[in-house]
Amino acid sequence: MHRQKIVPIFVLFVVVSLLAPVSALKTVVLVSDNPADMAIAKAVTDTAGGALVVSPWGAYDGEVLRKVLSMKPASIIIIGGSVAVPANYERALKENGLRITRIAGKDRFETSDLALDWLVSKGYKLKGNAYILNGWDEGSILYTLQNDPDALIMVVNPHHDLVNAIHEKTGLSKTKMAPATGSYGRSVYVDPTMFGGGMPCNCTPLNLSPVETVKLSVERLQNLSWRISNESVRAEILNKAKLAQSLARQNRLGEMRKVLKEAFSLAYRELARTKPGPAESSSGSTG
Repeated sequence: MHRQKIVPIFVLFVVVSLLAPVSALKTVVLVSDNPADMAIAKAVTDTAGGALVVSPWGAYDGEVLRKVLSMKPASIIIIGGSVAVPANYERALKENGLRITRIAGKDRFETSDLALDWLVSKGYKLKGNAYILNGWDEGSILYTLQNDPDALIMVVNPHHDLVNAIHEKTGLSKTKMAPATGSYGRSVYVDPTMFGGGMPCNCTPLNLSPVETVKLSVERLQNLSWRISNESVRAEILNKAKLAQSLARQNRLGEMRKVLKEAFSLAYRELARTKPGPAESSSGSTG
């Protein structure tokens, strides 16, 4: 069956990374195209400096490796586990004499927290306006990055003590941020629809268009599904994506998020199981 390849917005990060001028760098940050990991990796490069290089989730790509080596970095920071960014990269980079720091939690939420902790432990002040988003809502993450390139995105899991997580991240963003410049103060934005419209903190409500963000989520799911060889699994993912769009149009946002999480979980599980790639890939936890 012929399948058309979808090119979503996050490919822009890949293009920018791979076409950047080649020069010696102190640090390269290597991350998969999982938007939650990519957002925190961007915060690391924006705060600590260095270049961002993006690899397809779960796949080892020799072209990406060659790009990293061509930059002649002194060290490498890998964001994400050995499923998202396969251990093949780590081995190859170490063989070339590079120092590797891998920042990885058991899932995207813990990885985001660990990366923020790493920045703070190194004495860096976080920059940009803070956005606290549902880590499974990949469309909202991509939409925010598209509309605020300087955004510091902190992801939360709506099913795990969400209110306390919001307060913790709000406190972190206020105490560990660099001083704001200019005549305006820095804001902490939270998507109020995660709470049915209420706000659990003294934050700025973030007005996101469900139709626009679900469109980006669907593009992401289509791109992931293009890499999946199992026809029935791919069909299930695409059906869930279609359902999520319908729910967004009906403003049934809680149901929409549930369906999107199911679709993304299924896609990442299948990619981890089959280990697709341009070349080799590694296994481990998913998402």
